[in-house]
Amino acid sequence: MDKAAEERRRLSAAWLNVVAAGLVSAGVVHALAWVANEGWGDRAARLLTLGAGYALAGIGFHVFARVLIPKPSAQDNTHVGALPREQSKNSEE
Repeated sequence: MDKAAEERRRLSAAWLNVVAAGLVSAGVVHALAWVANEGWGDRAARLLTLGAGYALAGIGFHVFARVLIPKPSAQDNTHVGALPREQSKNSEE
């Protein structure tokens, strides 16, 4: 795969993960903070349901981002998070 295309996929996956984190924090944290501040009631149940929808949307974005990230091939000895020293050590073996 072209390195530029692979980098575009990784950046897209990172962006989708940021969107997923934003959805979860905006929906779930807001609903839980409202319930903690105002107490349980009819509106709290609706807000928690909406928060659960935001959490599911965030999980969906995260799963889609995981699909976008290319898996390393069996031939590739370098590790994604490896330091340059470790990568050169792996290439010498």
